Amino acid sequence: MPEVFVMKLLLDEGQVGVITGGDKPSAQIFNSVANGFHPTTNEELTTMVPIDGLTQPKAGEVPVVGFPNVNSCQGVLCVLKDGTMVGTHVPQASDEARLLQKMKEIIDQNGSGIDSMYVASRNRSQTQETGGTPQEKAQMLGFTGKLRTFDTGVASKQDQGIYVEFTPVGKQGQCLVEYKKDKKMHYEKETLSTTDAKNRVRTAVSKYESRLHDDSNATKLHKASVKSRTVK
Repeated sequence: MPEVFVMKLLLDEGQVGVITGGDKPSAQIFNSVANGFHPTTNEELTTMVPIDGLTQPKAGEVPVVGFPNVNSCQGVLCVLKDGTMVGTHVPQASDEARLLQKMKEIIDQNGSGIDSMYVASRNRSQTQETGGTPQEKAQMLGFTGKLRTFDTGVASKQDQGIYVEFTPVGKQGQCLVEYKKDKKMHYEKETLSTTDAKNRVRTAVSKYESRLHDDSNATKLHKASVKSRTVK
């Protein structure tokens, strides 16, 4: 079996990001600023470590997207038909429209179309604190099809942040969705050569032990229970 490498792109609140794997991996993050978005790019990703246990592993680089500290905010992710992953971390309702519009611009520029869509949030009520429902977000992005959602409130009954991670595992944009309490995570900071800390592609591992090298349940991220519904 060929060795597999994974690159983790972590999106903080107010960021839009895009990551591709394969033979020429790349990542780009757009930080939301007062007059638009401030982009950063780096074609030579240094955050590449072997990962075991992937369904249908492939040679080269596997893009992974993580959302730190999801609580009253929402993580939105689209997997495109060419394998590109585009996501945003929506902090509050007033930011939703512009962040999703930036996502849609990236998706439209790619041109391959959305294969699958995921939303991670704490579902306190039908109307989210950070804007519209997952279905309304899908409509804003022009997505029709199977919308998958993960309620982080199931992972933590208290008002605590949850780290949520998406790893592609098969066809039709399928992702393995995993989580852990954010207070148990450790975030690597120095992985891209840039002076802006919020522009960095970072890795995330458990404070106790990296799940990439330990099969015990105590150190792994937990597999999330994902619900799905069709958006027309």
